[in-house]
Parts: sequence; structure tokens; C-alpha cells
Amino acid sequence: MSKKPQRGMATLITTALLLLVALVVALGGYKSTFYEIKRAQNEVLSRQMHWLAEGGIECGLAINRMNPSIPPLSQNYSLCQESVVTVEEIPNSSTEFTLSALAKGTKEIKRTIQFHTRYTGAIQARSDLMLIGSYYFTPELTGIDTCVSVRYQNALILRGAFKTKSPSLSTPCHAMMQTDTSLVTCPASTANGNCVEHGSHDVYVNIAGQNDGLVGDGKLLENDFVYTADLDPFQSFFGKPRSELESVKSDFEIVAGTLIPNALGSCQERIRKAFEFTDKVWVEGDCDLEDGSSMTDAKLGWKPKVLVVENGVLAVRGSHTFTGMIYHLFTSGIGDMTKRWDHNVSSSAYIPVSLTTTQKENLVFMVSGSFKPTGGYVLDTPGGMSVFDGAVDLDFDRAAIPDFASFVKWQKGAWRDF
Repeated sequence: MSKKPQRGMATLITTALLLLVALVVALGGYKSTFYEIKRAQNEVLSRQMHWLAEGGIECGLAINRMNPSIPPLSQNYSLCQESVVTVEEIPNSSTEFTLSALAKGTKEIKRTIQFHTRYTGAIQARSDLMLIGSYYFTPELTGIDTCVSVRYQNALILRGAFKTKSPSLSTPCHAMMQTDTSLVTCPASTANGNCVEHGSHDVYVNIAGQNDGLVGDGKLLENDFVYTADLDPFQSFFGKPRSELESVKSDFEIVAGTLIPNALGSCQERIRKAFEFTDKVWVEGDCDLEDGSSMTDAKLGWKPKVLVVENGVLAVRGSHTFTGMIYHLFTSGIGDMTKRWDHNVSSSAYIPVSLTTTQKENLVFMVSGSFKPTGGYVLDTPGGMSVFDGAVDLDFDRAAIPDFASFVKWQKGAWRDF
């Protein structure tokens, strides 16, 4: 009788041990399962933070692409709400920037972007440049209190009065970038005729290349007049070398230029008709814009535009405003242009008698009056002579230039490469 209770006890103990072992095994399995669950959750959170940061990078790039005329350092990234987006300029590079996005303070991703932009300046000239009359420049703001009115590569000849105005009270130009020829006298060192005063509002200035005596802090011309020896506005503006001229032209509406109106209309009428279909028009040959009345917003609308005139003289005699940029280009050599400026050309009667024979032969551009493109002028005509004669208030507005003049792109290495 004693053996039955012992067998029952042994069975009970064995069962209890088996249950205990099963419990230990089960608890071990649960611990492993909990670990895997936690690990999976962490992985999910990590990927969520990664893609939030990637989204921040995408957001930063989108902001730069929507506002390509604004440098990356000056953009407003506060719209990227899911991550903190910042940008830094890469040392020794003016075109490459590091775009960073930090998600929830835990995950940071960095990508390199390349920023291409055009040269700055309300007037950019590779030709010799002569300005006659009274000029107010509202220059291009290129950075914090940094402004550029005129960027030139060769001779700069001024006859009259010149003053720089800040773009606005909220974005003033630095005092050393605001020219006012009525406040500064010619230095004594220019007795050779490079600077002659005929009154406080009439100064004659001849500058060849870099001239520290006449251009600079506290000089007759402040730092908003910029000499650039290697000026190449074509590559800067179109983003392609001159060797790809035909590729650049393929994006434009091509128009045959003329100095004399005929059955096809005047040059400005041909341009007006072309702008009905596009914001980029390319004129081949000579072009007389006459009074420029067909170039106004009333005829063309307010949309930003660019007008290129290639391998021809460009003339205008008027006082209208064109919302866009005018790019004057010579891809061929400049010969004797004298015969092109006959009495039929609108501004030919206003060609200054003071021009030398050589300057008259090289004359490719003549504006008389106060006609102004709010996107400025690019005078890519090396060896040529460009003359402005009149009273001009050149109120530069970068928004008048189509966005293709600046662009941002990835440097290889992001997931979107695939």
C-alpha cells in the first residue's frame, strides 16, 4: 500500500518538472520573441527616420529648384517641417553645397548638390561699353548687402551722371556698393584725361580693365562696378559651352532679323508674334526694335522672357519697358559695321559724334532714349562697341529672367540615382 502513494508522488513530481521545463522553455522563447519584436520595432523606427531625412533632402532640393535665382545659402528651408534642413558651402567651391536633413534629432543625411547660376549685374559687357547721359541703377542684389550694377571685361566709358539705388529699404546695398558720381571728385592722379569733371552731374570717365584709382571703396565708382577679366556670360547663362550653340538654340523660337520693315513686319513685330508661343526668342541677324512699343507687358504679358540677337547690330530708340533680359551675341568676327547704320535705323541719328573711326566701325549696339529690359542686358560681343545714350532708370528685377538661367542638380550618390 505504501508503493501506490510513492508512485503517485513520483508521477506528480515528474509532471511538475516537465511543466517547469516547459515553462522555462516557453519563457525563453517569449524573451527571444520580445527581443525580435523590439528589434523589428527599432528597425522600423530607424527606417522611418531615414526616409524622413531623405524627405528633408528632397524638400531642400525642391525649394532650390522652385527658386533657382536664389543661392542655396539664402533659401528658406522652414517649409520642410518633418526634418531640419540646412546647407553649407563646400570649401574652395562656389558651386557645390552640402545639403543636410536631421529627422527628429536622431537621423541625419547629407547630400552634395551643385548650384549653377549666371553672372550677376544689371549690365554685363564683353564689348567696349559707353554710357552717355543720366543713369540710375537699381542693381542686382547678389548676397547680403552685395550689389552689382555693371560687370565689364574691356573698356568702360562714362559721360554724364551715375547713381546706384538700393533694391529696397529692407535689402540695401552696402555703402561701398552705391555709386554717386555727384558726391566724389576725380582724383588728382587722373590728370591725363581718364577722369574729367564738367560739373557735379557731368563727369567723363575712361576705364580700361581694372582701375583701382577710379573704382573701389570711396572712389568715383564704387564696388557695384565690377571688372571681370574672364567674363563668359554664355556658359554662365545657358549652362552649356559655346560649342553647343545649336543645342541651346533648339530651345528657342528662331526669328529672322531685319532693319527695315517689310511684308513680314518689323523686327519688333516678328519678335512679338514669336513671344505669343514661348518665353524664349532668338533673332538671327540685324534687329531694329524701333521704339520698343511691341515689347511691353500690354503686348507680351508679364511672364519673364529672354531675347537673344545673334550676329547682327541691335538698335532701339524709345522709352518702353520689356519684362525680360536682352542677350546680344556675336559668334562670328565683327567687321566694319558702319554701313549698317544708315538713316533707316531708328537710333542711327543719335550715334555720338565723339566716337572715333574705329569705334564707329565696331559699333554693334545703340540704344537711344530710356528703353529698359528689367532683366538687364548681356552684351556678349567681344571686339564690339555698345553705346547707351539717354536718361535711363534701369530698375533690375531678377524675377524677369526665366528660371533656366539658374539650376540645381544632385551630385551622384543618392538613392534617386537608380
